[in-house]
Amino acid sequence: MATARPLTRKQEQAQFVAEMMSGLGPVVVKPMFGGFGIYWQGLMFALLLDETLYFKVDDTSLSRFLARGLAPFSYVTKDGKKGSLRYFEAPPEVYDEREHMREWALLGFEAALRQQALKDAKAVKSAKAAKRTTGRSRPASMRRRNQPGARATPTFLHSPTWGQRARRCWPRQAFAPRRSCASWAPCGRLRAPRPCGRR
Repeated sequence: MATARPLTRKQEQAQFVAEMMSGLGPVVVKPMFGGFGIYWQGLMFALLLDETLYFKVDDTSLSRFLARGLAPFSYVTKDGKKGSLRYFEAPPEVYDEREHMREWALLGFEAALRQQALKDAKAVKSAKAAKRTTGRSRPASMRRRNQPGARATPTFLHSPTWGQRARRCWPRQAFAPRRSCASWAPCGRLRAPRPCGRR
C-alpha cells in the first residue's frame, strides 16, 4: 500500500493560508511561478511566493496598501531587468487572525472582479467595432442584394468586361429596343436577337 508523500514547506504554508481564508470561502490553490496562485470563484486574487503572501490591487485599493507601507511584488527577468505585477504584500496580522485575512483577501478579490469587468467591457467594445468595420467594408451593391426582398442580379452582370464581350459577340442589332430577345449559341456566346411578340 502506497503511503502519501509528506508535504513540503511551501505546500504546508499554502495549506495554512487556504485554511486562514476559509472565512472568505472555499479557495483553490494552484502551483504557478514557483509558488502558488490563490483563486476564488474562478478569479486569481492572491499570490504566495517565497513564503510571502501578496494580494491583487488596482487603482481603487492601492491607497490601502501604500498607507501601510507594504511592498509590491517584483521580480528580475532573464535580461536582468526588474519587473512587477499589481500585487502587494499582505500585512503581517493576516497570519494571526482570520478576520484580518478575510478583510484583506476581500480587497484582493474585489480588485480582481473590477479588472475582469474591464476586460469584458473591452472585449464587447472590440467585437462591436469589428462588426461595424465588417459592415462598412462591404460594397453598397452587395448590402442591397442581401436585404430581404431585394431583386437578385445575375452574377455575370457584375463582371467589368461583360459589356466589352457583349459588343464583341453581338451584332449592332443586339442593342435594339426591348422588343427583340436573344438566345445562347452552343459555343456559349449570345446569338443575334430575333424579333418576338413581347412588348
